[in-house]
Amino acid sequence: MDCERARESLSARLDGDSPGVDPVEVEAHLGDCAGCRQWLESAHALTRYTRLGPAPLIADRTDDLVAAVLADRAARARG
Repeated sequence: MDCERARESLSARLDGDSPGVDPVEVEAHLGDCAGCRQWLESAHALTRYTRLGPAPLIADRTDDLVAAVLADRAARARG
């Protein structure tokens, strides 16, 4: 198994998708390939960070949205 195919399979596995190849082959490749082991460690850390990291702060637009809905309702009532 080559590294590209192994990494695609590992990426799918990290995403919860079907790896598309025999997991035994992938594990055998990982046993022989330090580069793919390092790649998996980095990919796992990135996946974990993106899933568990804090959500970015966004501006509270509640007042703007409520005002727009009320204005639309008023326009419809007049129209």
